Amino acid sequence: MFDKSSLSFRFTLLVLLSMTLASGALYMLSLDVYKSEVQNRARTVSDNVNDFGAWVSQYGRVWVKDTDSGSHLSEQKYVELKNIKPVGEILAEEDLGKVATFYSKNPALAQREFSEVVAKSESKAKFRMTSDNYMNPANQPDSFEKEAIRAIKAGKLDEYGEFSQTEYRYARTLLVKDSCLKCHGEASSAPRDVIDRYGSANGFGFKAGEVAGIISVRVPVEFSPLTLAKGVSSKTWVALSLLVFVIVLPILFVRSAVVKPVRVLTELAEQVSTGRKVDLNDLVIDEKSGNEIHQLALSIKRISASINIMMSRLRSK
Repeated sequence: MFDKSSLSFRFTLLVLLSMTLASGALYMLSLDVYKSEVQNRARTVSDNVNDFGAWVSQYGRVWVKDTDSGSHLSEQKYVELKNIKPVGEILAEEDLGKVATFYSKNPALAQREFSEVVAKSESKAKFRMTSDNYMNPANQPDSFEKEAIRAIKAGKLDEYGEFSQTEYRYARTLLVKDSCLKCHGEASSAPRDVIDRYGSANGFGFKAGEVAGIISVRVPVEFSPLTLAKGVSSKTWVALSLLVFVIVLPILFVRSAVVKPVRVLTELAEQVSTGRKVDLNDLVIDEKSGNEIHQLALSIKRISASINIMMSRLRSK
C-alpha cells in the first residue's frame, strides 16, 4: 500500500496530474483545430455555391436539353438538322432530324437543383438557399435560418454559425446583385414564366446591395476521443509513446536512485538514533563520489562509527 506522505507517491501523483492536464489541454486544442476545419469546410461550400450562381448569372439563365424534371421556368423546341446547307436554301424533309426541347433555369433554380444533387451524394456537407422573403415554398427557412437571417441583418454580418453536439450550422450572406433584379425586383417587371410558376406575392421587392437571404450549410460534427485516436498517424503515436517514455523514465530513476536508497538510509539512521549497533562495514562507498545520496550514506556511516566508539569508551569505564 502506498504511503501518501512519501515523496515517491507525491512525485508520481504530480506527474500523473500533469499528464492528465496535458491530455486535457491537447484534447481542447485538437477540438479547437477541428472546429476551425469544419468552419473552413462550410465556407468552402458557400464559396462554391456562390461561384456556381455567378456562373449562371452571367448568362441570365441556362438551358438544359431534353431533361424535363418538372423544375424549369420555360421551354423552347428546336428542330435539329441532319445536313448542313447554306443560309437561304430551302430545307427538304430529309434534312430535318428530331425535335429537341430546351428547359430554362435561372440562378436560384439552378442552385437549388445543385443542392438537391449534393443532398443525395456522399458529401457530408449539405447546403441550400433560403430567405425571409422566399419565392419558392421549398426554400422556407427553418428556425436556425430565421435566426441567422435576423442576426446577419441586425449586426450587418457576413456570416453566422452555431455548433451543436451533432452538426455545425453555417450561414453565408447573399447580397442582391443587379443580375438578380430581373426576376426579384418588382413583380410587374418579372419574366412571365417566373410569375406563372411562383406567383407574384413573394420573392420580389429586392434592391441591389441589400441582404437577399443566406446560403445555409450543414456539416456533421464527428469529433470525439475515439475519432481523434483514429485520426492520429503512426508517426504521431510513436512521438506520443516517446513522450510518455520521457515522462516515465524520470519517475523510475527517482524511485530507484533516490527514493529506495533514502528509504534504506532512513531505516539505518533510525537504528543508529535508537542506540542499536549497526554494522555498516558492508556499506562500501567511494568518498570522492559526487552523488548526494552517497555523501549522506557516508555521513550516517561516520555518525554510526563515532557513536560505536563513544559507546565502547563508556562501557570500558
